[in-house]
Amino acid sequence: MKAYIWDLDGTLLDSYGSIVSSLVCVARECGMEDESGGILKAVKQGSVSGYLRELAGRSGEEYTELYRMYRTVSHDRLEEIGLIPGTLETLEALRNAGARHFVYTHRGKSTGELLERLGLTAFFEEIVTFEHGFTPKPSGEGVNYLVEKYALEKAETAYVGDRTLDVECAVDAGVRAILYLPEGSCVEPTGKEDLVIRSLEDLADPAADAPSRVWLKRMTPEMLHRYFMEYENDSDLFLDKEKFAPYVYSRERVEQYIKRYTELKRINLAIMYGENMIGQIILKDIEEHRCATMGLSLKQAKYKDRGFGTQAEKLAVQYVFNEMDIPTLYADAIRTNTRSQHVLEKAGFRLIREDQDFRYYRIDRENA
Repeated sequence: MKAYIWDLDGTLLDSYGSIVSSLVCVARECGMEDESGGILKAVKQGSVSGYLRELAGRSGEEYTELYRMYRTVSHDRLEEIGLIPGTLETLEALRNAGARHFVYTHRGKSTGELLERLGLTAFFEEIVTFEHGFTPKPSGEGVNYLVEKYALEKAETAYVGDRTLDVECAVDAGVRAILYLPEGSCVEPTGKEDLVIRSLEDLADPAADAPSRVWLKRMTPEMLHRYFMEYENDSDLFLDKEKFAPYVYSRERVEQYIKRYTELKRINLAIMYGENMIGQIILKDIEEHRCATMGLSLKQAKYKDRGFGTQAEKLAVQYVFNEMDIPTLYADAIRTNTRSQHVLEKAGFRLIREDQDFRYYRIDRENA
């Protein structure tokens, strides 16, 4: 990545303790005894303003008054806010590698004072806050302001945040979405992320740009045996979850699989990450110079939510269009498997129909 645009609260700033305790005080002023755990979940899965609007509805108080009260209480608690572990080290390492840093946050006037106290100000070329007046997240308006002002390449720019709201903001702006998901977070990946990290230091690891190191290779029978020796079944690929069971390698079964895909004239492409085989693309129902259908599986769960699937599908699309001279490619996903659906959509597929079990997609060379 050449540029990182950062969310603050919960991403670089260890501030949820301060935020939640402030909201507990506001709720009590309204006669509500909301539990801190419930408030934290509401804020992380939504937003502070979303929680305050819901509180206004329950209490009969005006939202604007509750928001004013929250701003006053939270400002008195700024000293409680510290840094997420690894913040300084990660910002420094990325800057030394040539990356540029910016901030886009919903935090308001307190931002400058807070970043100065924590020693972060000098890292950022510009800090965009609530005071700038952009449409709030999930709109990407604030991110796009930075992209346009500093002539950033969207494909080389990432927005980093800890909530679904931040991921949606990145998607709306057309930049890469990086979700910071520390252990114990109540947020779940949506499948729209380009990368999910468990610690900020992960971004300073060369593997953080892992999708750029993905490539495809035609499978051989020997490769398929090696693949299935390490394969772990994925429950998301089972229409009937009751039929899910751990995969047990059998040489005989793999040989039968190889014989079947050969008879059906299917093409198996290994998804390679560096020199490691991490998944496979299956091209089936091939009609020369007309159409084909694509499937994808990753070898183990640890390869999910890291951008591998999206990059592999993009490469497969180009393989079909250019190497096989096939102008139309189809794919499908189980209705409950939203991760696969998002990956297909990010790869350029469009939904064409659905039934009670599956959603069906298509991409055409002339529109890609």
